Amino acid sequence: MTKNNLIAFMILLTAGGAFASGSTSRSRRSTPSRSRTTTKKFKPQASKQLSPEQKSIYESTSFYVQAKSNAGKFQVKDAAADNQAWSLTSVAGTPVYTDIGKTRRKVLRQFEGNLGSASKKHKVGVEFFLKGMGQRWKVERVKIASVNGNPR
Repeated sequence: MTKNNLIAFMILLTAGGAFASGSTSRSRRSTPSRSRTTTKKFKPQASKQLSPEQKSIYESTSFYVQAKSNAGKFQVKDAAADNQAWSLTSVAGTPVYTDIGKTRRKVLRQFEGNLGSASKKHKVGVEFFLKGMGQRWKVERVKIASVNGNPR
């Protein structure tokens, strides 16, 4: 090996080591920076967290809705509309929980749907009346509370 070849070989080894360790500006530019990508984590607010009792009540109403659904639509008869049935789908929102006795609770949940065979969609508030204690609740009856914000 000649002296020039030996110097060129040493330069390549030195440069290769620098690239492998990431100590040159070229390797930094080719590697994407991790600080540019951020992951947002969802942190629920304390006011929106449910107590264990409220979670159980919400689950009971959800199971009731599933049991009374036909083709994915929750069916509720409306006494104010000649007992026609509403076909409803659940809308995201925070339910309103009310104590109405030691072992009785009322929950207001929001739905969207149509009355009978009408095609026009309405916002419907449905009240669930439950009986139970702790984490064991049963829906006793359901009532249409409001339609498009108008109380019944």
